[in-house]
Amino acid sequence: MVIQRLQNLYLFLSAVLMTVFAYVNVFFVESADLSLSVGCMGTYDVNGLSLSPISIVLAVLAVVLPLLTLSKFKLLKLQKSLCAVCLVAKLGLIAYLAITIFGQYSASSVAVNYMAVALIAAAAVLDLLARRGIAHDIKLLRDSDRIR
Repeated sequence: MVIQRLQNLYLFLSAVLMTVFAYVNVFFVESADLSLSVGCMGTYDVNGLSLSPISIVLAVLAVVLPLLTLSKFKLLKLQKSLCAVCLVAKLGLIAYLAITIFGQYSASSVAVNYMAVALIAAAAVLDLLARRGIAHDIKLLRDSDRIR
C-alpha cells in the first residue's frame, strides 16, 4: 500500500503563495487628499510605511503554519487539525485587512487588488485540498488496519 502524499505539495504551494501575498498590496485608497496602499506589512502613504503588527503576525502564521503542518507527516490527525488552523489564519488575515480598510474609508474610494485576492483564495483552496488528502489517508490507513 502506497500513500500518495500530494498534500505535501499543496501545503508547500500554499506557503509560497502566502509569501508572495505578504509583499503585495491588497487595497488602494484614492481620494482628493489621500493616497494609500494597504498590504500585509502595513500602510504605505506619502509619509512612508506605517507597520501593522497584527497583520504581520497573521501573515507570518499563514506562511509558517503550512510548513509546520508539512513536517508533521507522521501525525495525521495533528496534521489535519493544523490544516484547519492554516485556513483560519488566512481567513483572519483577509478579514482583518478588510475590516481595517473599510472601517476607516468609504467603499467608493477603495480599490481592491484582485491578484492579491486570487493569491489568498488559491492558498485557502490548497489548504482545503491538503486537508481532504490527509482525511483520505487517515481513512485509507484505518481501512487497511481493519482488513488485517
